Amino acid sequence: MSDTIIKSAQPAKQKLEDLLDEVKAMDLTLPDQHLAVEQLELKRRTIEEKIGRLKLYVGTLGSINEKWSEYIQKQKNAQKRKQEEDKYADMVDDDKDMYKDEFEVAVQRLQQSMINNERFQQKELSQMSQQIVNLPQLPLPTFNGDPKSWREFWDSFDATVHFQKIPDIQKLNYLISCLRGNMSQSKKHSMDLSDEITDLTHIMNVPSKFSSGISIIP
Repeated sequence: MSDTIIKSAQPAKQKLEDLLDEVKAMDLTLPDQHLAVEQLELKRRTIEEKIGRLKLYVGTLGSINEKWSEYIQKQKNAQKRKQEEDKYADMVDDDKDMYKDEFEVAVQRLQQSMINNERFQQKELSQMSQQIVNLPQLPLPTFNGDPKSWREFWDSFDATVHFQKIPDIQKLNYLISCLRGNMSQSKKHSMDLSDEITDLTHIMNVPSKFSSGISIIP
């Protein structure tokens, strides 16, 4: 019976050891200020998953230990009981302190990293909100499709909106609101542009997109 219990504990022990090694190798330093919100969220989910697995494996080993302890208590033969107790002690004493210490350290590191990530995200969101609130209340420049006026328009838009620390999609919305023209398919063009533009800086190199008479606002 005890051999079966020992055998059942091996997979959980191996998984726990591997996971502890994974946690040791993880970069849990303070987040880089250039990390996107999506990357921070991915890191948070990864940390949560590691903590969940650590608790699962430790819980599994705890259940196995309880099962073995109950088995020992049921032994009526004193010699047999002593043999089982010695066998149990040999297995548990070798790993107990190591697993306990490493588990606690690993969970503490992961939880502290989660706290740091959350604080960083809150700070970034706060700064972003402040930037949005403090966006200059100035008339935005407009562009009517004339290639000759593109550079002047972009320089003004760049200073007024693009330079601000706000999401690209919001910059794009501001940009769309600045475009003028009288083409009938304005909304279709605007949707096409929204799907196509992933980095506003490359717009500077394609003024023809806006010089072809595209109308965003009827």
